[in-house]
Amino acid sequence: MDQKIINAVLDEIRPTLTDKGFEEKDGVFTGEKLAIKIEYDEARQIFKLMSAEIVAGESQSFSVASSYLFDSTQTVNDAAAVGIDFNDTVATLLGVNTRKVRRIGDIALPTKSDSDTADIGELCNRVLAIFPAYKDLYKERMATEGEFLYVNFFLDTAAKEITALLEADNKKKLKKIYDTLNDLYIRGERAVGNTIIVVILGGAIKGDPALTEKMLEGLTDFPYLKKAVRQISLRTKKDRVLREIYGI
Repeated sequence: MDQKIINAVLDEIRPTLTDKGFEEKDGVFTGEKLAIKIEYDEARQIFKLMSAEIVAGESQSFSVASSYLFDSTQTVNDAAAVGIDFNDTVATLLGVNTRKVRRIGDIALPTKSDSDTADIGELCNRVLAIFPAYKDLYKERMATEGEFLYVNFFLDTAAKEITALLEADNKKKLKKIYDTLNDLYIRGERAVGNTIIVVILGGAIKGDPALTEKMLEGLTDFPYLKKAVRQISLRTKKDRVLREIYGI
């Protein structure tokens, strides 16, 4: 990963940590009771915020405190967004609050992309069109978080709703949802494709054999989605990071 990208992530968490007396050495921030570092998993294309308790002056084994999907097409600005998300986690670990609360009334709903290529904003726009009950939740989270933390949002909304529809065997509504997601998957930027497969559809089935079989059956007319869903289901069974993202 380009060092500029990594630095953009570090620049967002460094002020919070240094203000709390953390010392930085070789990419590791060390405090009195906690050590923090950033890792990038090239194979999985995921940034990971790692933390470890310090006992008797020595850091114990690091574990994942937060993770964020990030591929090679994304920019320094996207990396800064990762850093902002990680900084919220750091603040929680340290018991401080760095978020700036905005008024819900000032929050606008996301719109479709200005180009033929769909972006995350358009994906959210279409998801909220399918599940309009979550429009207020979108505004509430934007107001408190200051940015669109779309992985958590889609897991808590679209993925959850698709799970319920699979369990209810609501083939008609699922077909409409798959049709929308297929359109966005085909013409979307890479982050959109990854989010549809890993977060929304993968998060709906979480590797569960019965739910996976139902989803694959409903994706007969959408071969690109079907192939990708089959792969993510298989990966979920053995991929620790995915299981952490899904909370299983």
